[in-house]
Amino acid sequence: MSRKDFEAVAAAINTAWNSNQSSPEAQNGIRMAAFALAAKFADANPRFDRARFLAACGLATLPTIN
Repeated sequence: MSRKDFEAVAAAINTAWNSNQSSPEAQNGIRMAAFALAAKFADANPRFDRARFLAACGLATLPTIN
């Protein structure tokens, strides 16, 4: 995947995360999906910056799940 693809995924997650209509359960699912995607992207691309991706998702202030 390219940087442009990572940015598009992060933007979509950010939009979903910041939706005022998201229930706590939905937000938990969004958070889990973002962290799972970050892990997969990091495995596939050694130059992938997980912290930068999560910040773009709007999740930078949350604790990191390994």
